[in-house]
Amino acid sequence: MFDCNNEFCCIYCGEYKTHDEQSLEHIWPSGLGGNYAPDFFRTDKVCKKCNNIAGLFVDAEFQKSQPISAELFFSFFHFLDCKNIEAVPLIFMGKSRDAPDNDEVCEFWLGPSNETIYYFRKNDEKSLNHLAKGNPISRRKDKGRVYIDFCTENFYWILLAIKSVNVFFKKAQFRSLCVFDDPKFTRFFDHETDQSSKDREFISLLKFSKTRHSYFEFPLDFGLRFQAKIALGFGYKLFGEKYLNSDYADTFRVCLKEGSFQKRNELFIYGKSLFELSNEFEKILTVPGCFTFHFGRVFDEAYLSVYLPTGKNFQIAISNEANKFSSDIFDRYGNEFAVVLVPGKKMFIGPFSSSKYYIHKQNGPKISELNELETSYRTREQLEYEIKRLSEI
Repeated sequence: MFDCNNEFCCIYCGEYKTHDEQSLEHIWPSGLGGNYAPDFFRTDKVCKKCNNIAGLFVDAEFQKSQPISAELFFSFFHFLDCKNIEAVPLIFMGKSRDAPDNDEVCEFWLGPSNETIYYFRKNDEKSLNHLAKGNPISRRKDKGRVYIDFCTENFYWILLAIKSVNVFFKKAQFRSLCVFDDPKFTRFFDHETDQSSKDREFISLLKFSKTRHSYFEFPLDFGLRFQAKIALGFGYKLFGEKYLNSDYADTFRVCLKEGSFQKRNELFIYGKSLFELSNEFEKILTVPGCFTFHFGRVFDEAYLSVYLPTGKNFQIAISNEANKFSSDIFDRYGNEFAVVLVPGKKMFIGPFSSSKYYIHKQNGPKISELNELETSYRTREQLEYEIKRLSEI
């Protein structure tokens, strides 16, 4: 049981810690826009050890996966400013089954204009090697080598891809598989070496192979520990310290610590996984290109529904005895409210009542900030048309 009056008690591990072990935790990861979220998306009631472990084994497992890398890409791509070239995230497309070397792996990535990107890095320990870019701690020393295969001659798309690679694979060796004479582009690329010649030979074999053997992997209960983590964090922010003493909060902590999929599957955690099909009503709740959070409290249940930029979504029950807890946040915004997070614009909108949001989405009175955001959204076709038009001026 928790008694957080005694210094501070970490909401993730439940252990009493001294105040110098406190750390700032982004309940929704900073890499998915958590830096631009409302204050109640962050807490300092997490110890440094749990913060580090959650970041490496829980947040990273979710964030550095193929499905979520695509969601993050679209959260930036559809709000591109055609007059300014700013980097966007890249989409992880898996790893080659053929190893370039015994201790290396080759990853495939997709650029903003469908460029194929090859990333060579060292193999990491099995528990982290499945993550996109592998173990982030190992990458501090092993920056890797990147090769990009362009598929357009348009200046904007080429420079956007180059800037994106430079930001996403910071300080990695970077070379083009296409020949450029223009110094506006060549200045970004490294000189050739014996190793780069071997890499190019390996890439050539991959490109001209009849079948490209690539794969990506994630746990059968993908996202469950991440859902447990954010439910625990938001439960504390919504209901305070009393929530941490609940049996359901204890279940989330067990889920966070448990490494076995089979044992996690035995826990009673209520919600919907990312891979379950969406119905028409759930599609209405999506703001294209944004991470949309719907918080609700109905009788004894409190829940969170998260809608991703492409419409995929998951739900998690935060509490099954919410009627026992008071909540200033629910009292302030109503028993159902929403927050829209827009990493591509470094902003959030809300909180606002869900009823206003439903009416907005059904062509009723508009939420002004949300309406302005939606009008700035661009499809790929619209972007390509605007970029082509600008390049002709």
